[in-house]
Amino acid sequence: MSGLMPNGQMGMVGYVIAAGVALILLPVLPLVALLWLVAEAGDEGPDAGYSG
Repeated sequence: MSGLMPNGQMGMVGYVIAAGVALILLPVLPLVALLWLVAEAGDEGPDAGYSG
């Protein structure tokens, strides 16, 4: 297993890809937050809808 060594260039490629994904998903974040807030507002508790 002596061939496994850290590779700085591959690490940098990973950071560039992560930054690109973050830039793509950043405009979607307000929509996700809004949907989450609507879902939380509609939740009436742990036993909502339990009729028995």
